[in-house]
Amino acid sequence: MPKTRAEKFQLYKDINITGSTPFAPAKILDPNTEVEILQEEAGFYQTSYSYVEVMDGPHAKAFGYLPIFALLACDVLQSQVGLSTVKTTGVTYGGSGVPKGETVQTSFVARGHGLHFTLPFKGKEGCRYCGGTAESHTMEESQEAKRLALAVHTAIAGWRNNVGGQFMIGVLQVVTAERQRTLLAVSDGFPQPREDDLENVADDLRLRFIKRSDVNDWKYLRDFTGKTISRIGATGIDIKNMYRDYLQCAGPKLLQYLLHSYQTDEIRFQGKLYLSEVWYEPRNIHEHYGNAGTAESCSKCAILIPRMLCGYTPKK
Repeated sequence: MPKTRAEKFQLYKDINITGSTPFAPAKILDPNTEVEILQEEAGFYQTSYSYVEVMDGPHAKAFGYLPIFALLACDVLQSQVGLSTVKTTGVTYGGSGVPKGETVQTSFVARGHGLHFTLPFKGKEGCRYCGGTAESHTMEESQEAKRLALAVHTAIAGWRNNVGGQFMIGVLQVVTAERQRTLLAVSDGFPQPREDDLENVADDLRLRFIKRSDVNDWKYLRDFTGKTISRIGATGIDIKNMYRDYLQCAGPKLLQYLLHSYQTDEIRFQGKLYLSEVWYEPRNIHEHYGNAGTAESCSKCAILIPRMLCGYTPKK
């Protein structure tokens, strides 16, 4: 059964030629609200909406229209890497191909919908930094990475001395024909004095935890071609002297750990990456993200992560 994405959405009473008719008072669904789709694209004016029944939250049992892009349907899919079969959730981080002539978008995408940021190339053009296509700037979310990220979330939430604040929990599943390994990182909102506790959790789950001391040892950023990253984005933002500002989030830490594990100038990665990022905020008051919900990339990561993936060619 699908859920809404990790932000709040309004439920509409009707959609017709005059536009959308809200409820009075308005019915605002919380992030990650479970719904049942009763009818999709019912009429001409409703082609971008689904008629749903709300299954949980303060508006449970309500019926109404939701924008299709509000729904996160996690279909069970499969991805083959060598002899390994990896089950995925339907969530994708990275580039999403669109028809020629339109802008290729990037960031969190759920069945083609999500919060989008523009890649530095369009249509079938190549990336200005590596010449690669949108597909080579993409990572899927696997069921296993999501399970592990949620297991870490549950462990932190259960600690005797509660952890407050808000931060991202990221898990990167690295699958090659020879082996699999799984990495854990958290964004800098996580309290550094609790890193030893988190490392124990990682050990129990057989994850390699990337600590801030690991990040501090990195003197530069690199991509999958092995080149040092000095500029990112469509406008070529110079980050040579501020790359640490871009290493505060979980996703970049995970990729950089993998890339810095190669001791040569040339990186020959033969495999596929699966990423999951979930939000930790026990008060559940964030405007967009629900506690333990799949979270979208922030604006910095939406620019940096595609640049880090330059040279990445997913192997099947």
